[in-house]
Amino acid sequence: MSEKESIVFEDVCMVQDYFSVTDGKLKFVPGGVGFKNNVSGEIKTLETEKIASCSWRRCIREYQLEIADLAGEKIVFQNLKREKLSEIRSFVKKNYGKDIETKEIACSGDNVGEIGFHDTGLEFLVDSQTAFEIPFRDVTGSAVKEKNEISIELRTLDSEQNDTKDYLAEVRFCVVDSEDEDRALAISETIKRAANTVETAGKALATIGEFSCLVPRGKYQLDIMEGSIRLHGKTYDYNIQKTTIKNLFLLPLPDLTRFFFVFGVEPAARKEQTRYPFFVSQLSADEEAEVEIEGGKTYSGKTHAVLSSLFSDMAGVETVVAGGWKGASGAECVKCANKTNEGWLYLLDDFAVFLPKQVLVIRHQDISSVAVFRFDASTRTARTFDVKIYLRTKQTHQFSNILKNEFGPLSQFFKEKGIGFHIEKEGQDRQQPDMSSEGEEETSDGSYNDGEGSEEGSDEENGEGSDEENGEESGESD
Repeated sequence: MSEKESIVFEDVCMVQDYFSVTDGKLKFVPGGVGFKNNVSGEIKTLETEKIASCSWRRCIREYQLEIADLAGEKIVFQNLKREKLSEIRSFVKKNYGKDIETKEIACSGDNVGEIGFHDTGLEFLVDSQTAFEIPFRDVTGSAVKEKNEISIELRTLDSEQNDTKDYLAEVRFCVVDSEDEDRALAISETIKRAANTVETAGKALATIGEFSCLVPRGKYQLDIMEGSIRLHGKTYDYNIQKTTIKNLFLLPLPDLTRFFFVFGVEPAARKEQTRYPFFVSQLSADEEAEVEIEGGKTYSGKTHAVLSSLFSDMAGVETVVAGGWKGASGAECVKCANKTNEGWLYLLDDFAVFLPKQVLVIRHQDISSVAVFRFDASTRTARTFDVKIYLRTKQTHQFSNILKNEFGPLSQFFKEKGIGFHIEKEGQDRQQPDMSSEGEEETSDGSYNDGEGSEEGSDEENGEGSDEENGEESGESD
């Protein structure tokens, strides 16, 4: 093929989304555009008849050519030299019948502008020039934080990508010079509606009308999608890809009338400065439910069993249940406190789990030893003792105010697991710092804040006044 029939550019970057940038070779032929990945050798093509428009602009890697197809999806090629525009423009005009529009990027530094909407995303315009764009496929939620402040949450890296990379998690817009709260709300609702129409959101297979969570606290509508689970609340939405669900636990409370249903996600779900690595729901042991998956299986029975089976089948993760160990009271957990949080410690076959907030999941294989403090079998004055779990990573987790009669069952359990269990003398190790949450600020609802504190809603009464209903949350910190 002669040079007139094709043009080729080496060292080009193809940007499919914010997380996928690949190096390769870009080739134009009369039949369309092709890109060959330098590493995998994979070839991506776009036929001539599917090309809708082309645009050229400055970018961080020299210049970029953006090609939109008839469906509105865009492919971006970067690291093209400015002097190549004339050659590309001539070829595209001759063979594809399209003009290449030259767009200017807003570089003034001004942050006051307008939001523009198009079929597949929104753009922020400053003096009629594009400052940045946000594809709707990357939007996971939107909410009005203050009467004139709009928050847009963006999807995070999936489990197969490197979570150590920096990525954009949230964008906020302030509707300036306006006291009209309805205007900000209207923009937020427009963004949510547009984002929900993207095909990648998946098809709703089933819906559970009311799903109450302890963490993050509130009532939600639970939508089962083809590839994800969506918690839709009055203020916040959580879109959870099924591939990010890594742990499932179904554990009974001591009275056996309720169950904790817990699912852990990696990377953690995020709202503003708040991370939620675990979602915790408390379900009645007697309540029954039936969920029919469109075109598939029907789940019926006790609600806690239905949800655990549904999540397990969807995520391909086995639900962990109590392994048979019982404390002195006959319950499958012991009451204790972790820092300022009261809860229950479950000793399972492979894990030690503290619920409900802050959730701690400790693998037995990660435990170096277990020490007991404030325990003296010869005296009746001390009615409780503390347990400190030492990890192989040098971190520690301390559980306090455990009733004295639980010493025997705890001691026997850890010894049967081959984990060192010993009593420390008073003051021997009490000054060792607790590193279990170093760099993280724990909040009262079992999540973590990114160093900016958290907001607490009013106390719940019959399910009212939750963080979700008040538009407030608290949560886990990086």
